[in-house]
Amino acid sequence: MQLGIDTGGDHAQVPTLININNIQKYGSITNISCGYSHSVLNTENGYLLGCGSNKQGQLASAVPRVEAFTEILFTIDANDRCIDVKCGSNHTLLLVSNSGNDHFLFLWTVTYSFTL
Repeated sequence: MQLGIDTGGDHAQVPTLININNIQKYGSITNISCGYSHSVLNTENGYLLGCGSNKQGQLASAVPRVEAFTEILFTIDANDRCIDVKCGSNHTLLLVSNSGNDHFLFLWTVTYSFTL
């Protein structure tokens, strides 16, 4: 489920179209990042979508697995926009900008020790 498609437990052997619900709301995809078992998309309208494993908290969701690309809520303010996203094995980093041109860095993971 890392890619939001059901392969029946097998790997996706050929290119496969991934349908994203409400893509008109989110706009075009501007950035894609993948971790060990999760994927995150950044869109032109400043949204962040993710799917795959959330066992380490890498999708900031209350469920352990996200089956389809789902909006990840990260805002501090209504004017916040996702600028860039990067995934590591079991974590996600997000750079956010607001209308005041301030920048914030968010990190999602469950770990015992990390340096940022």
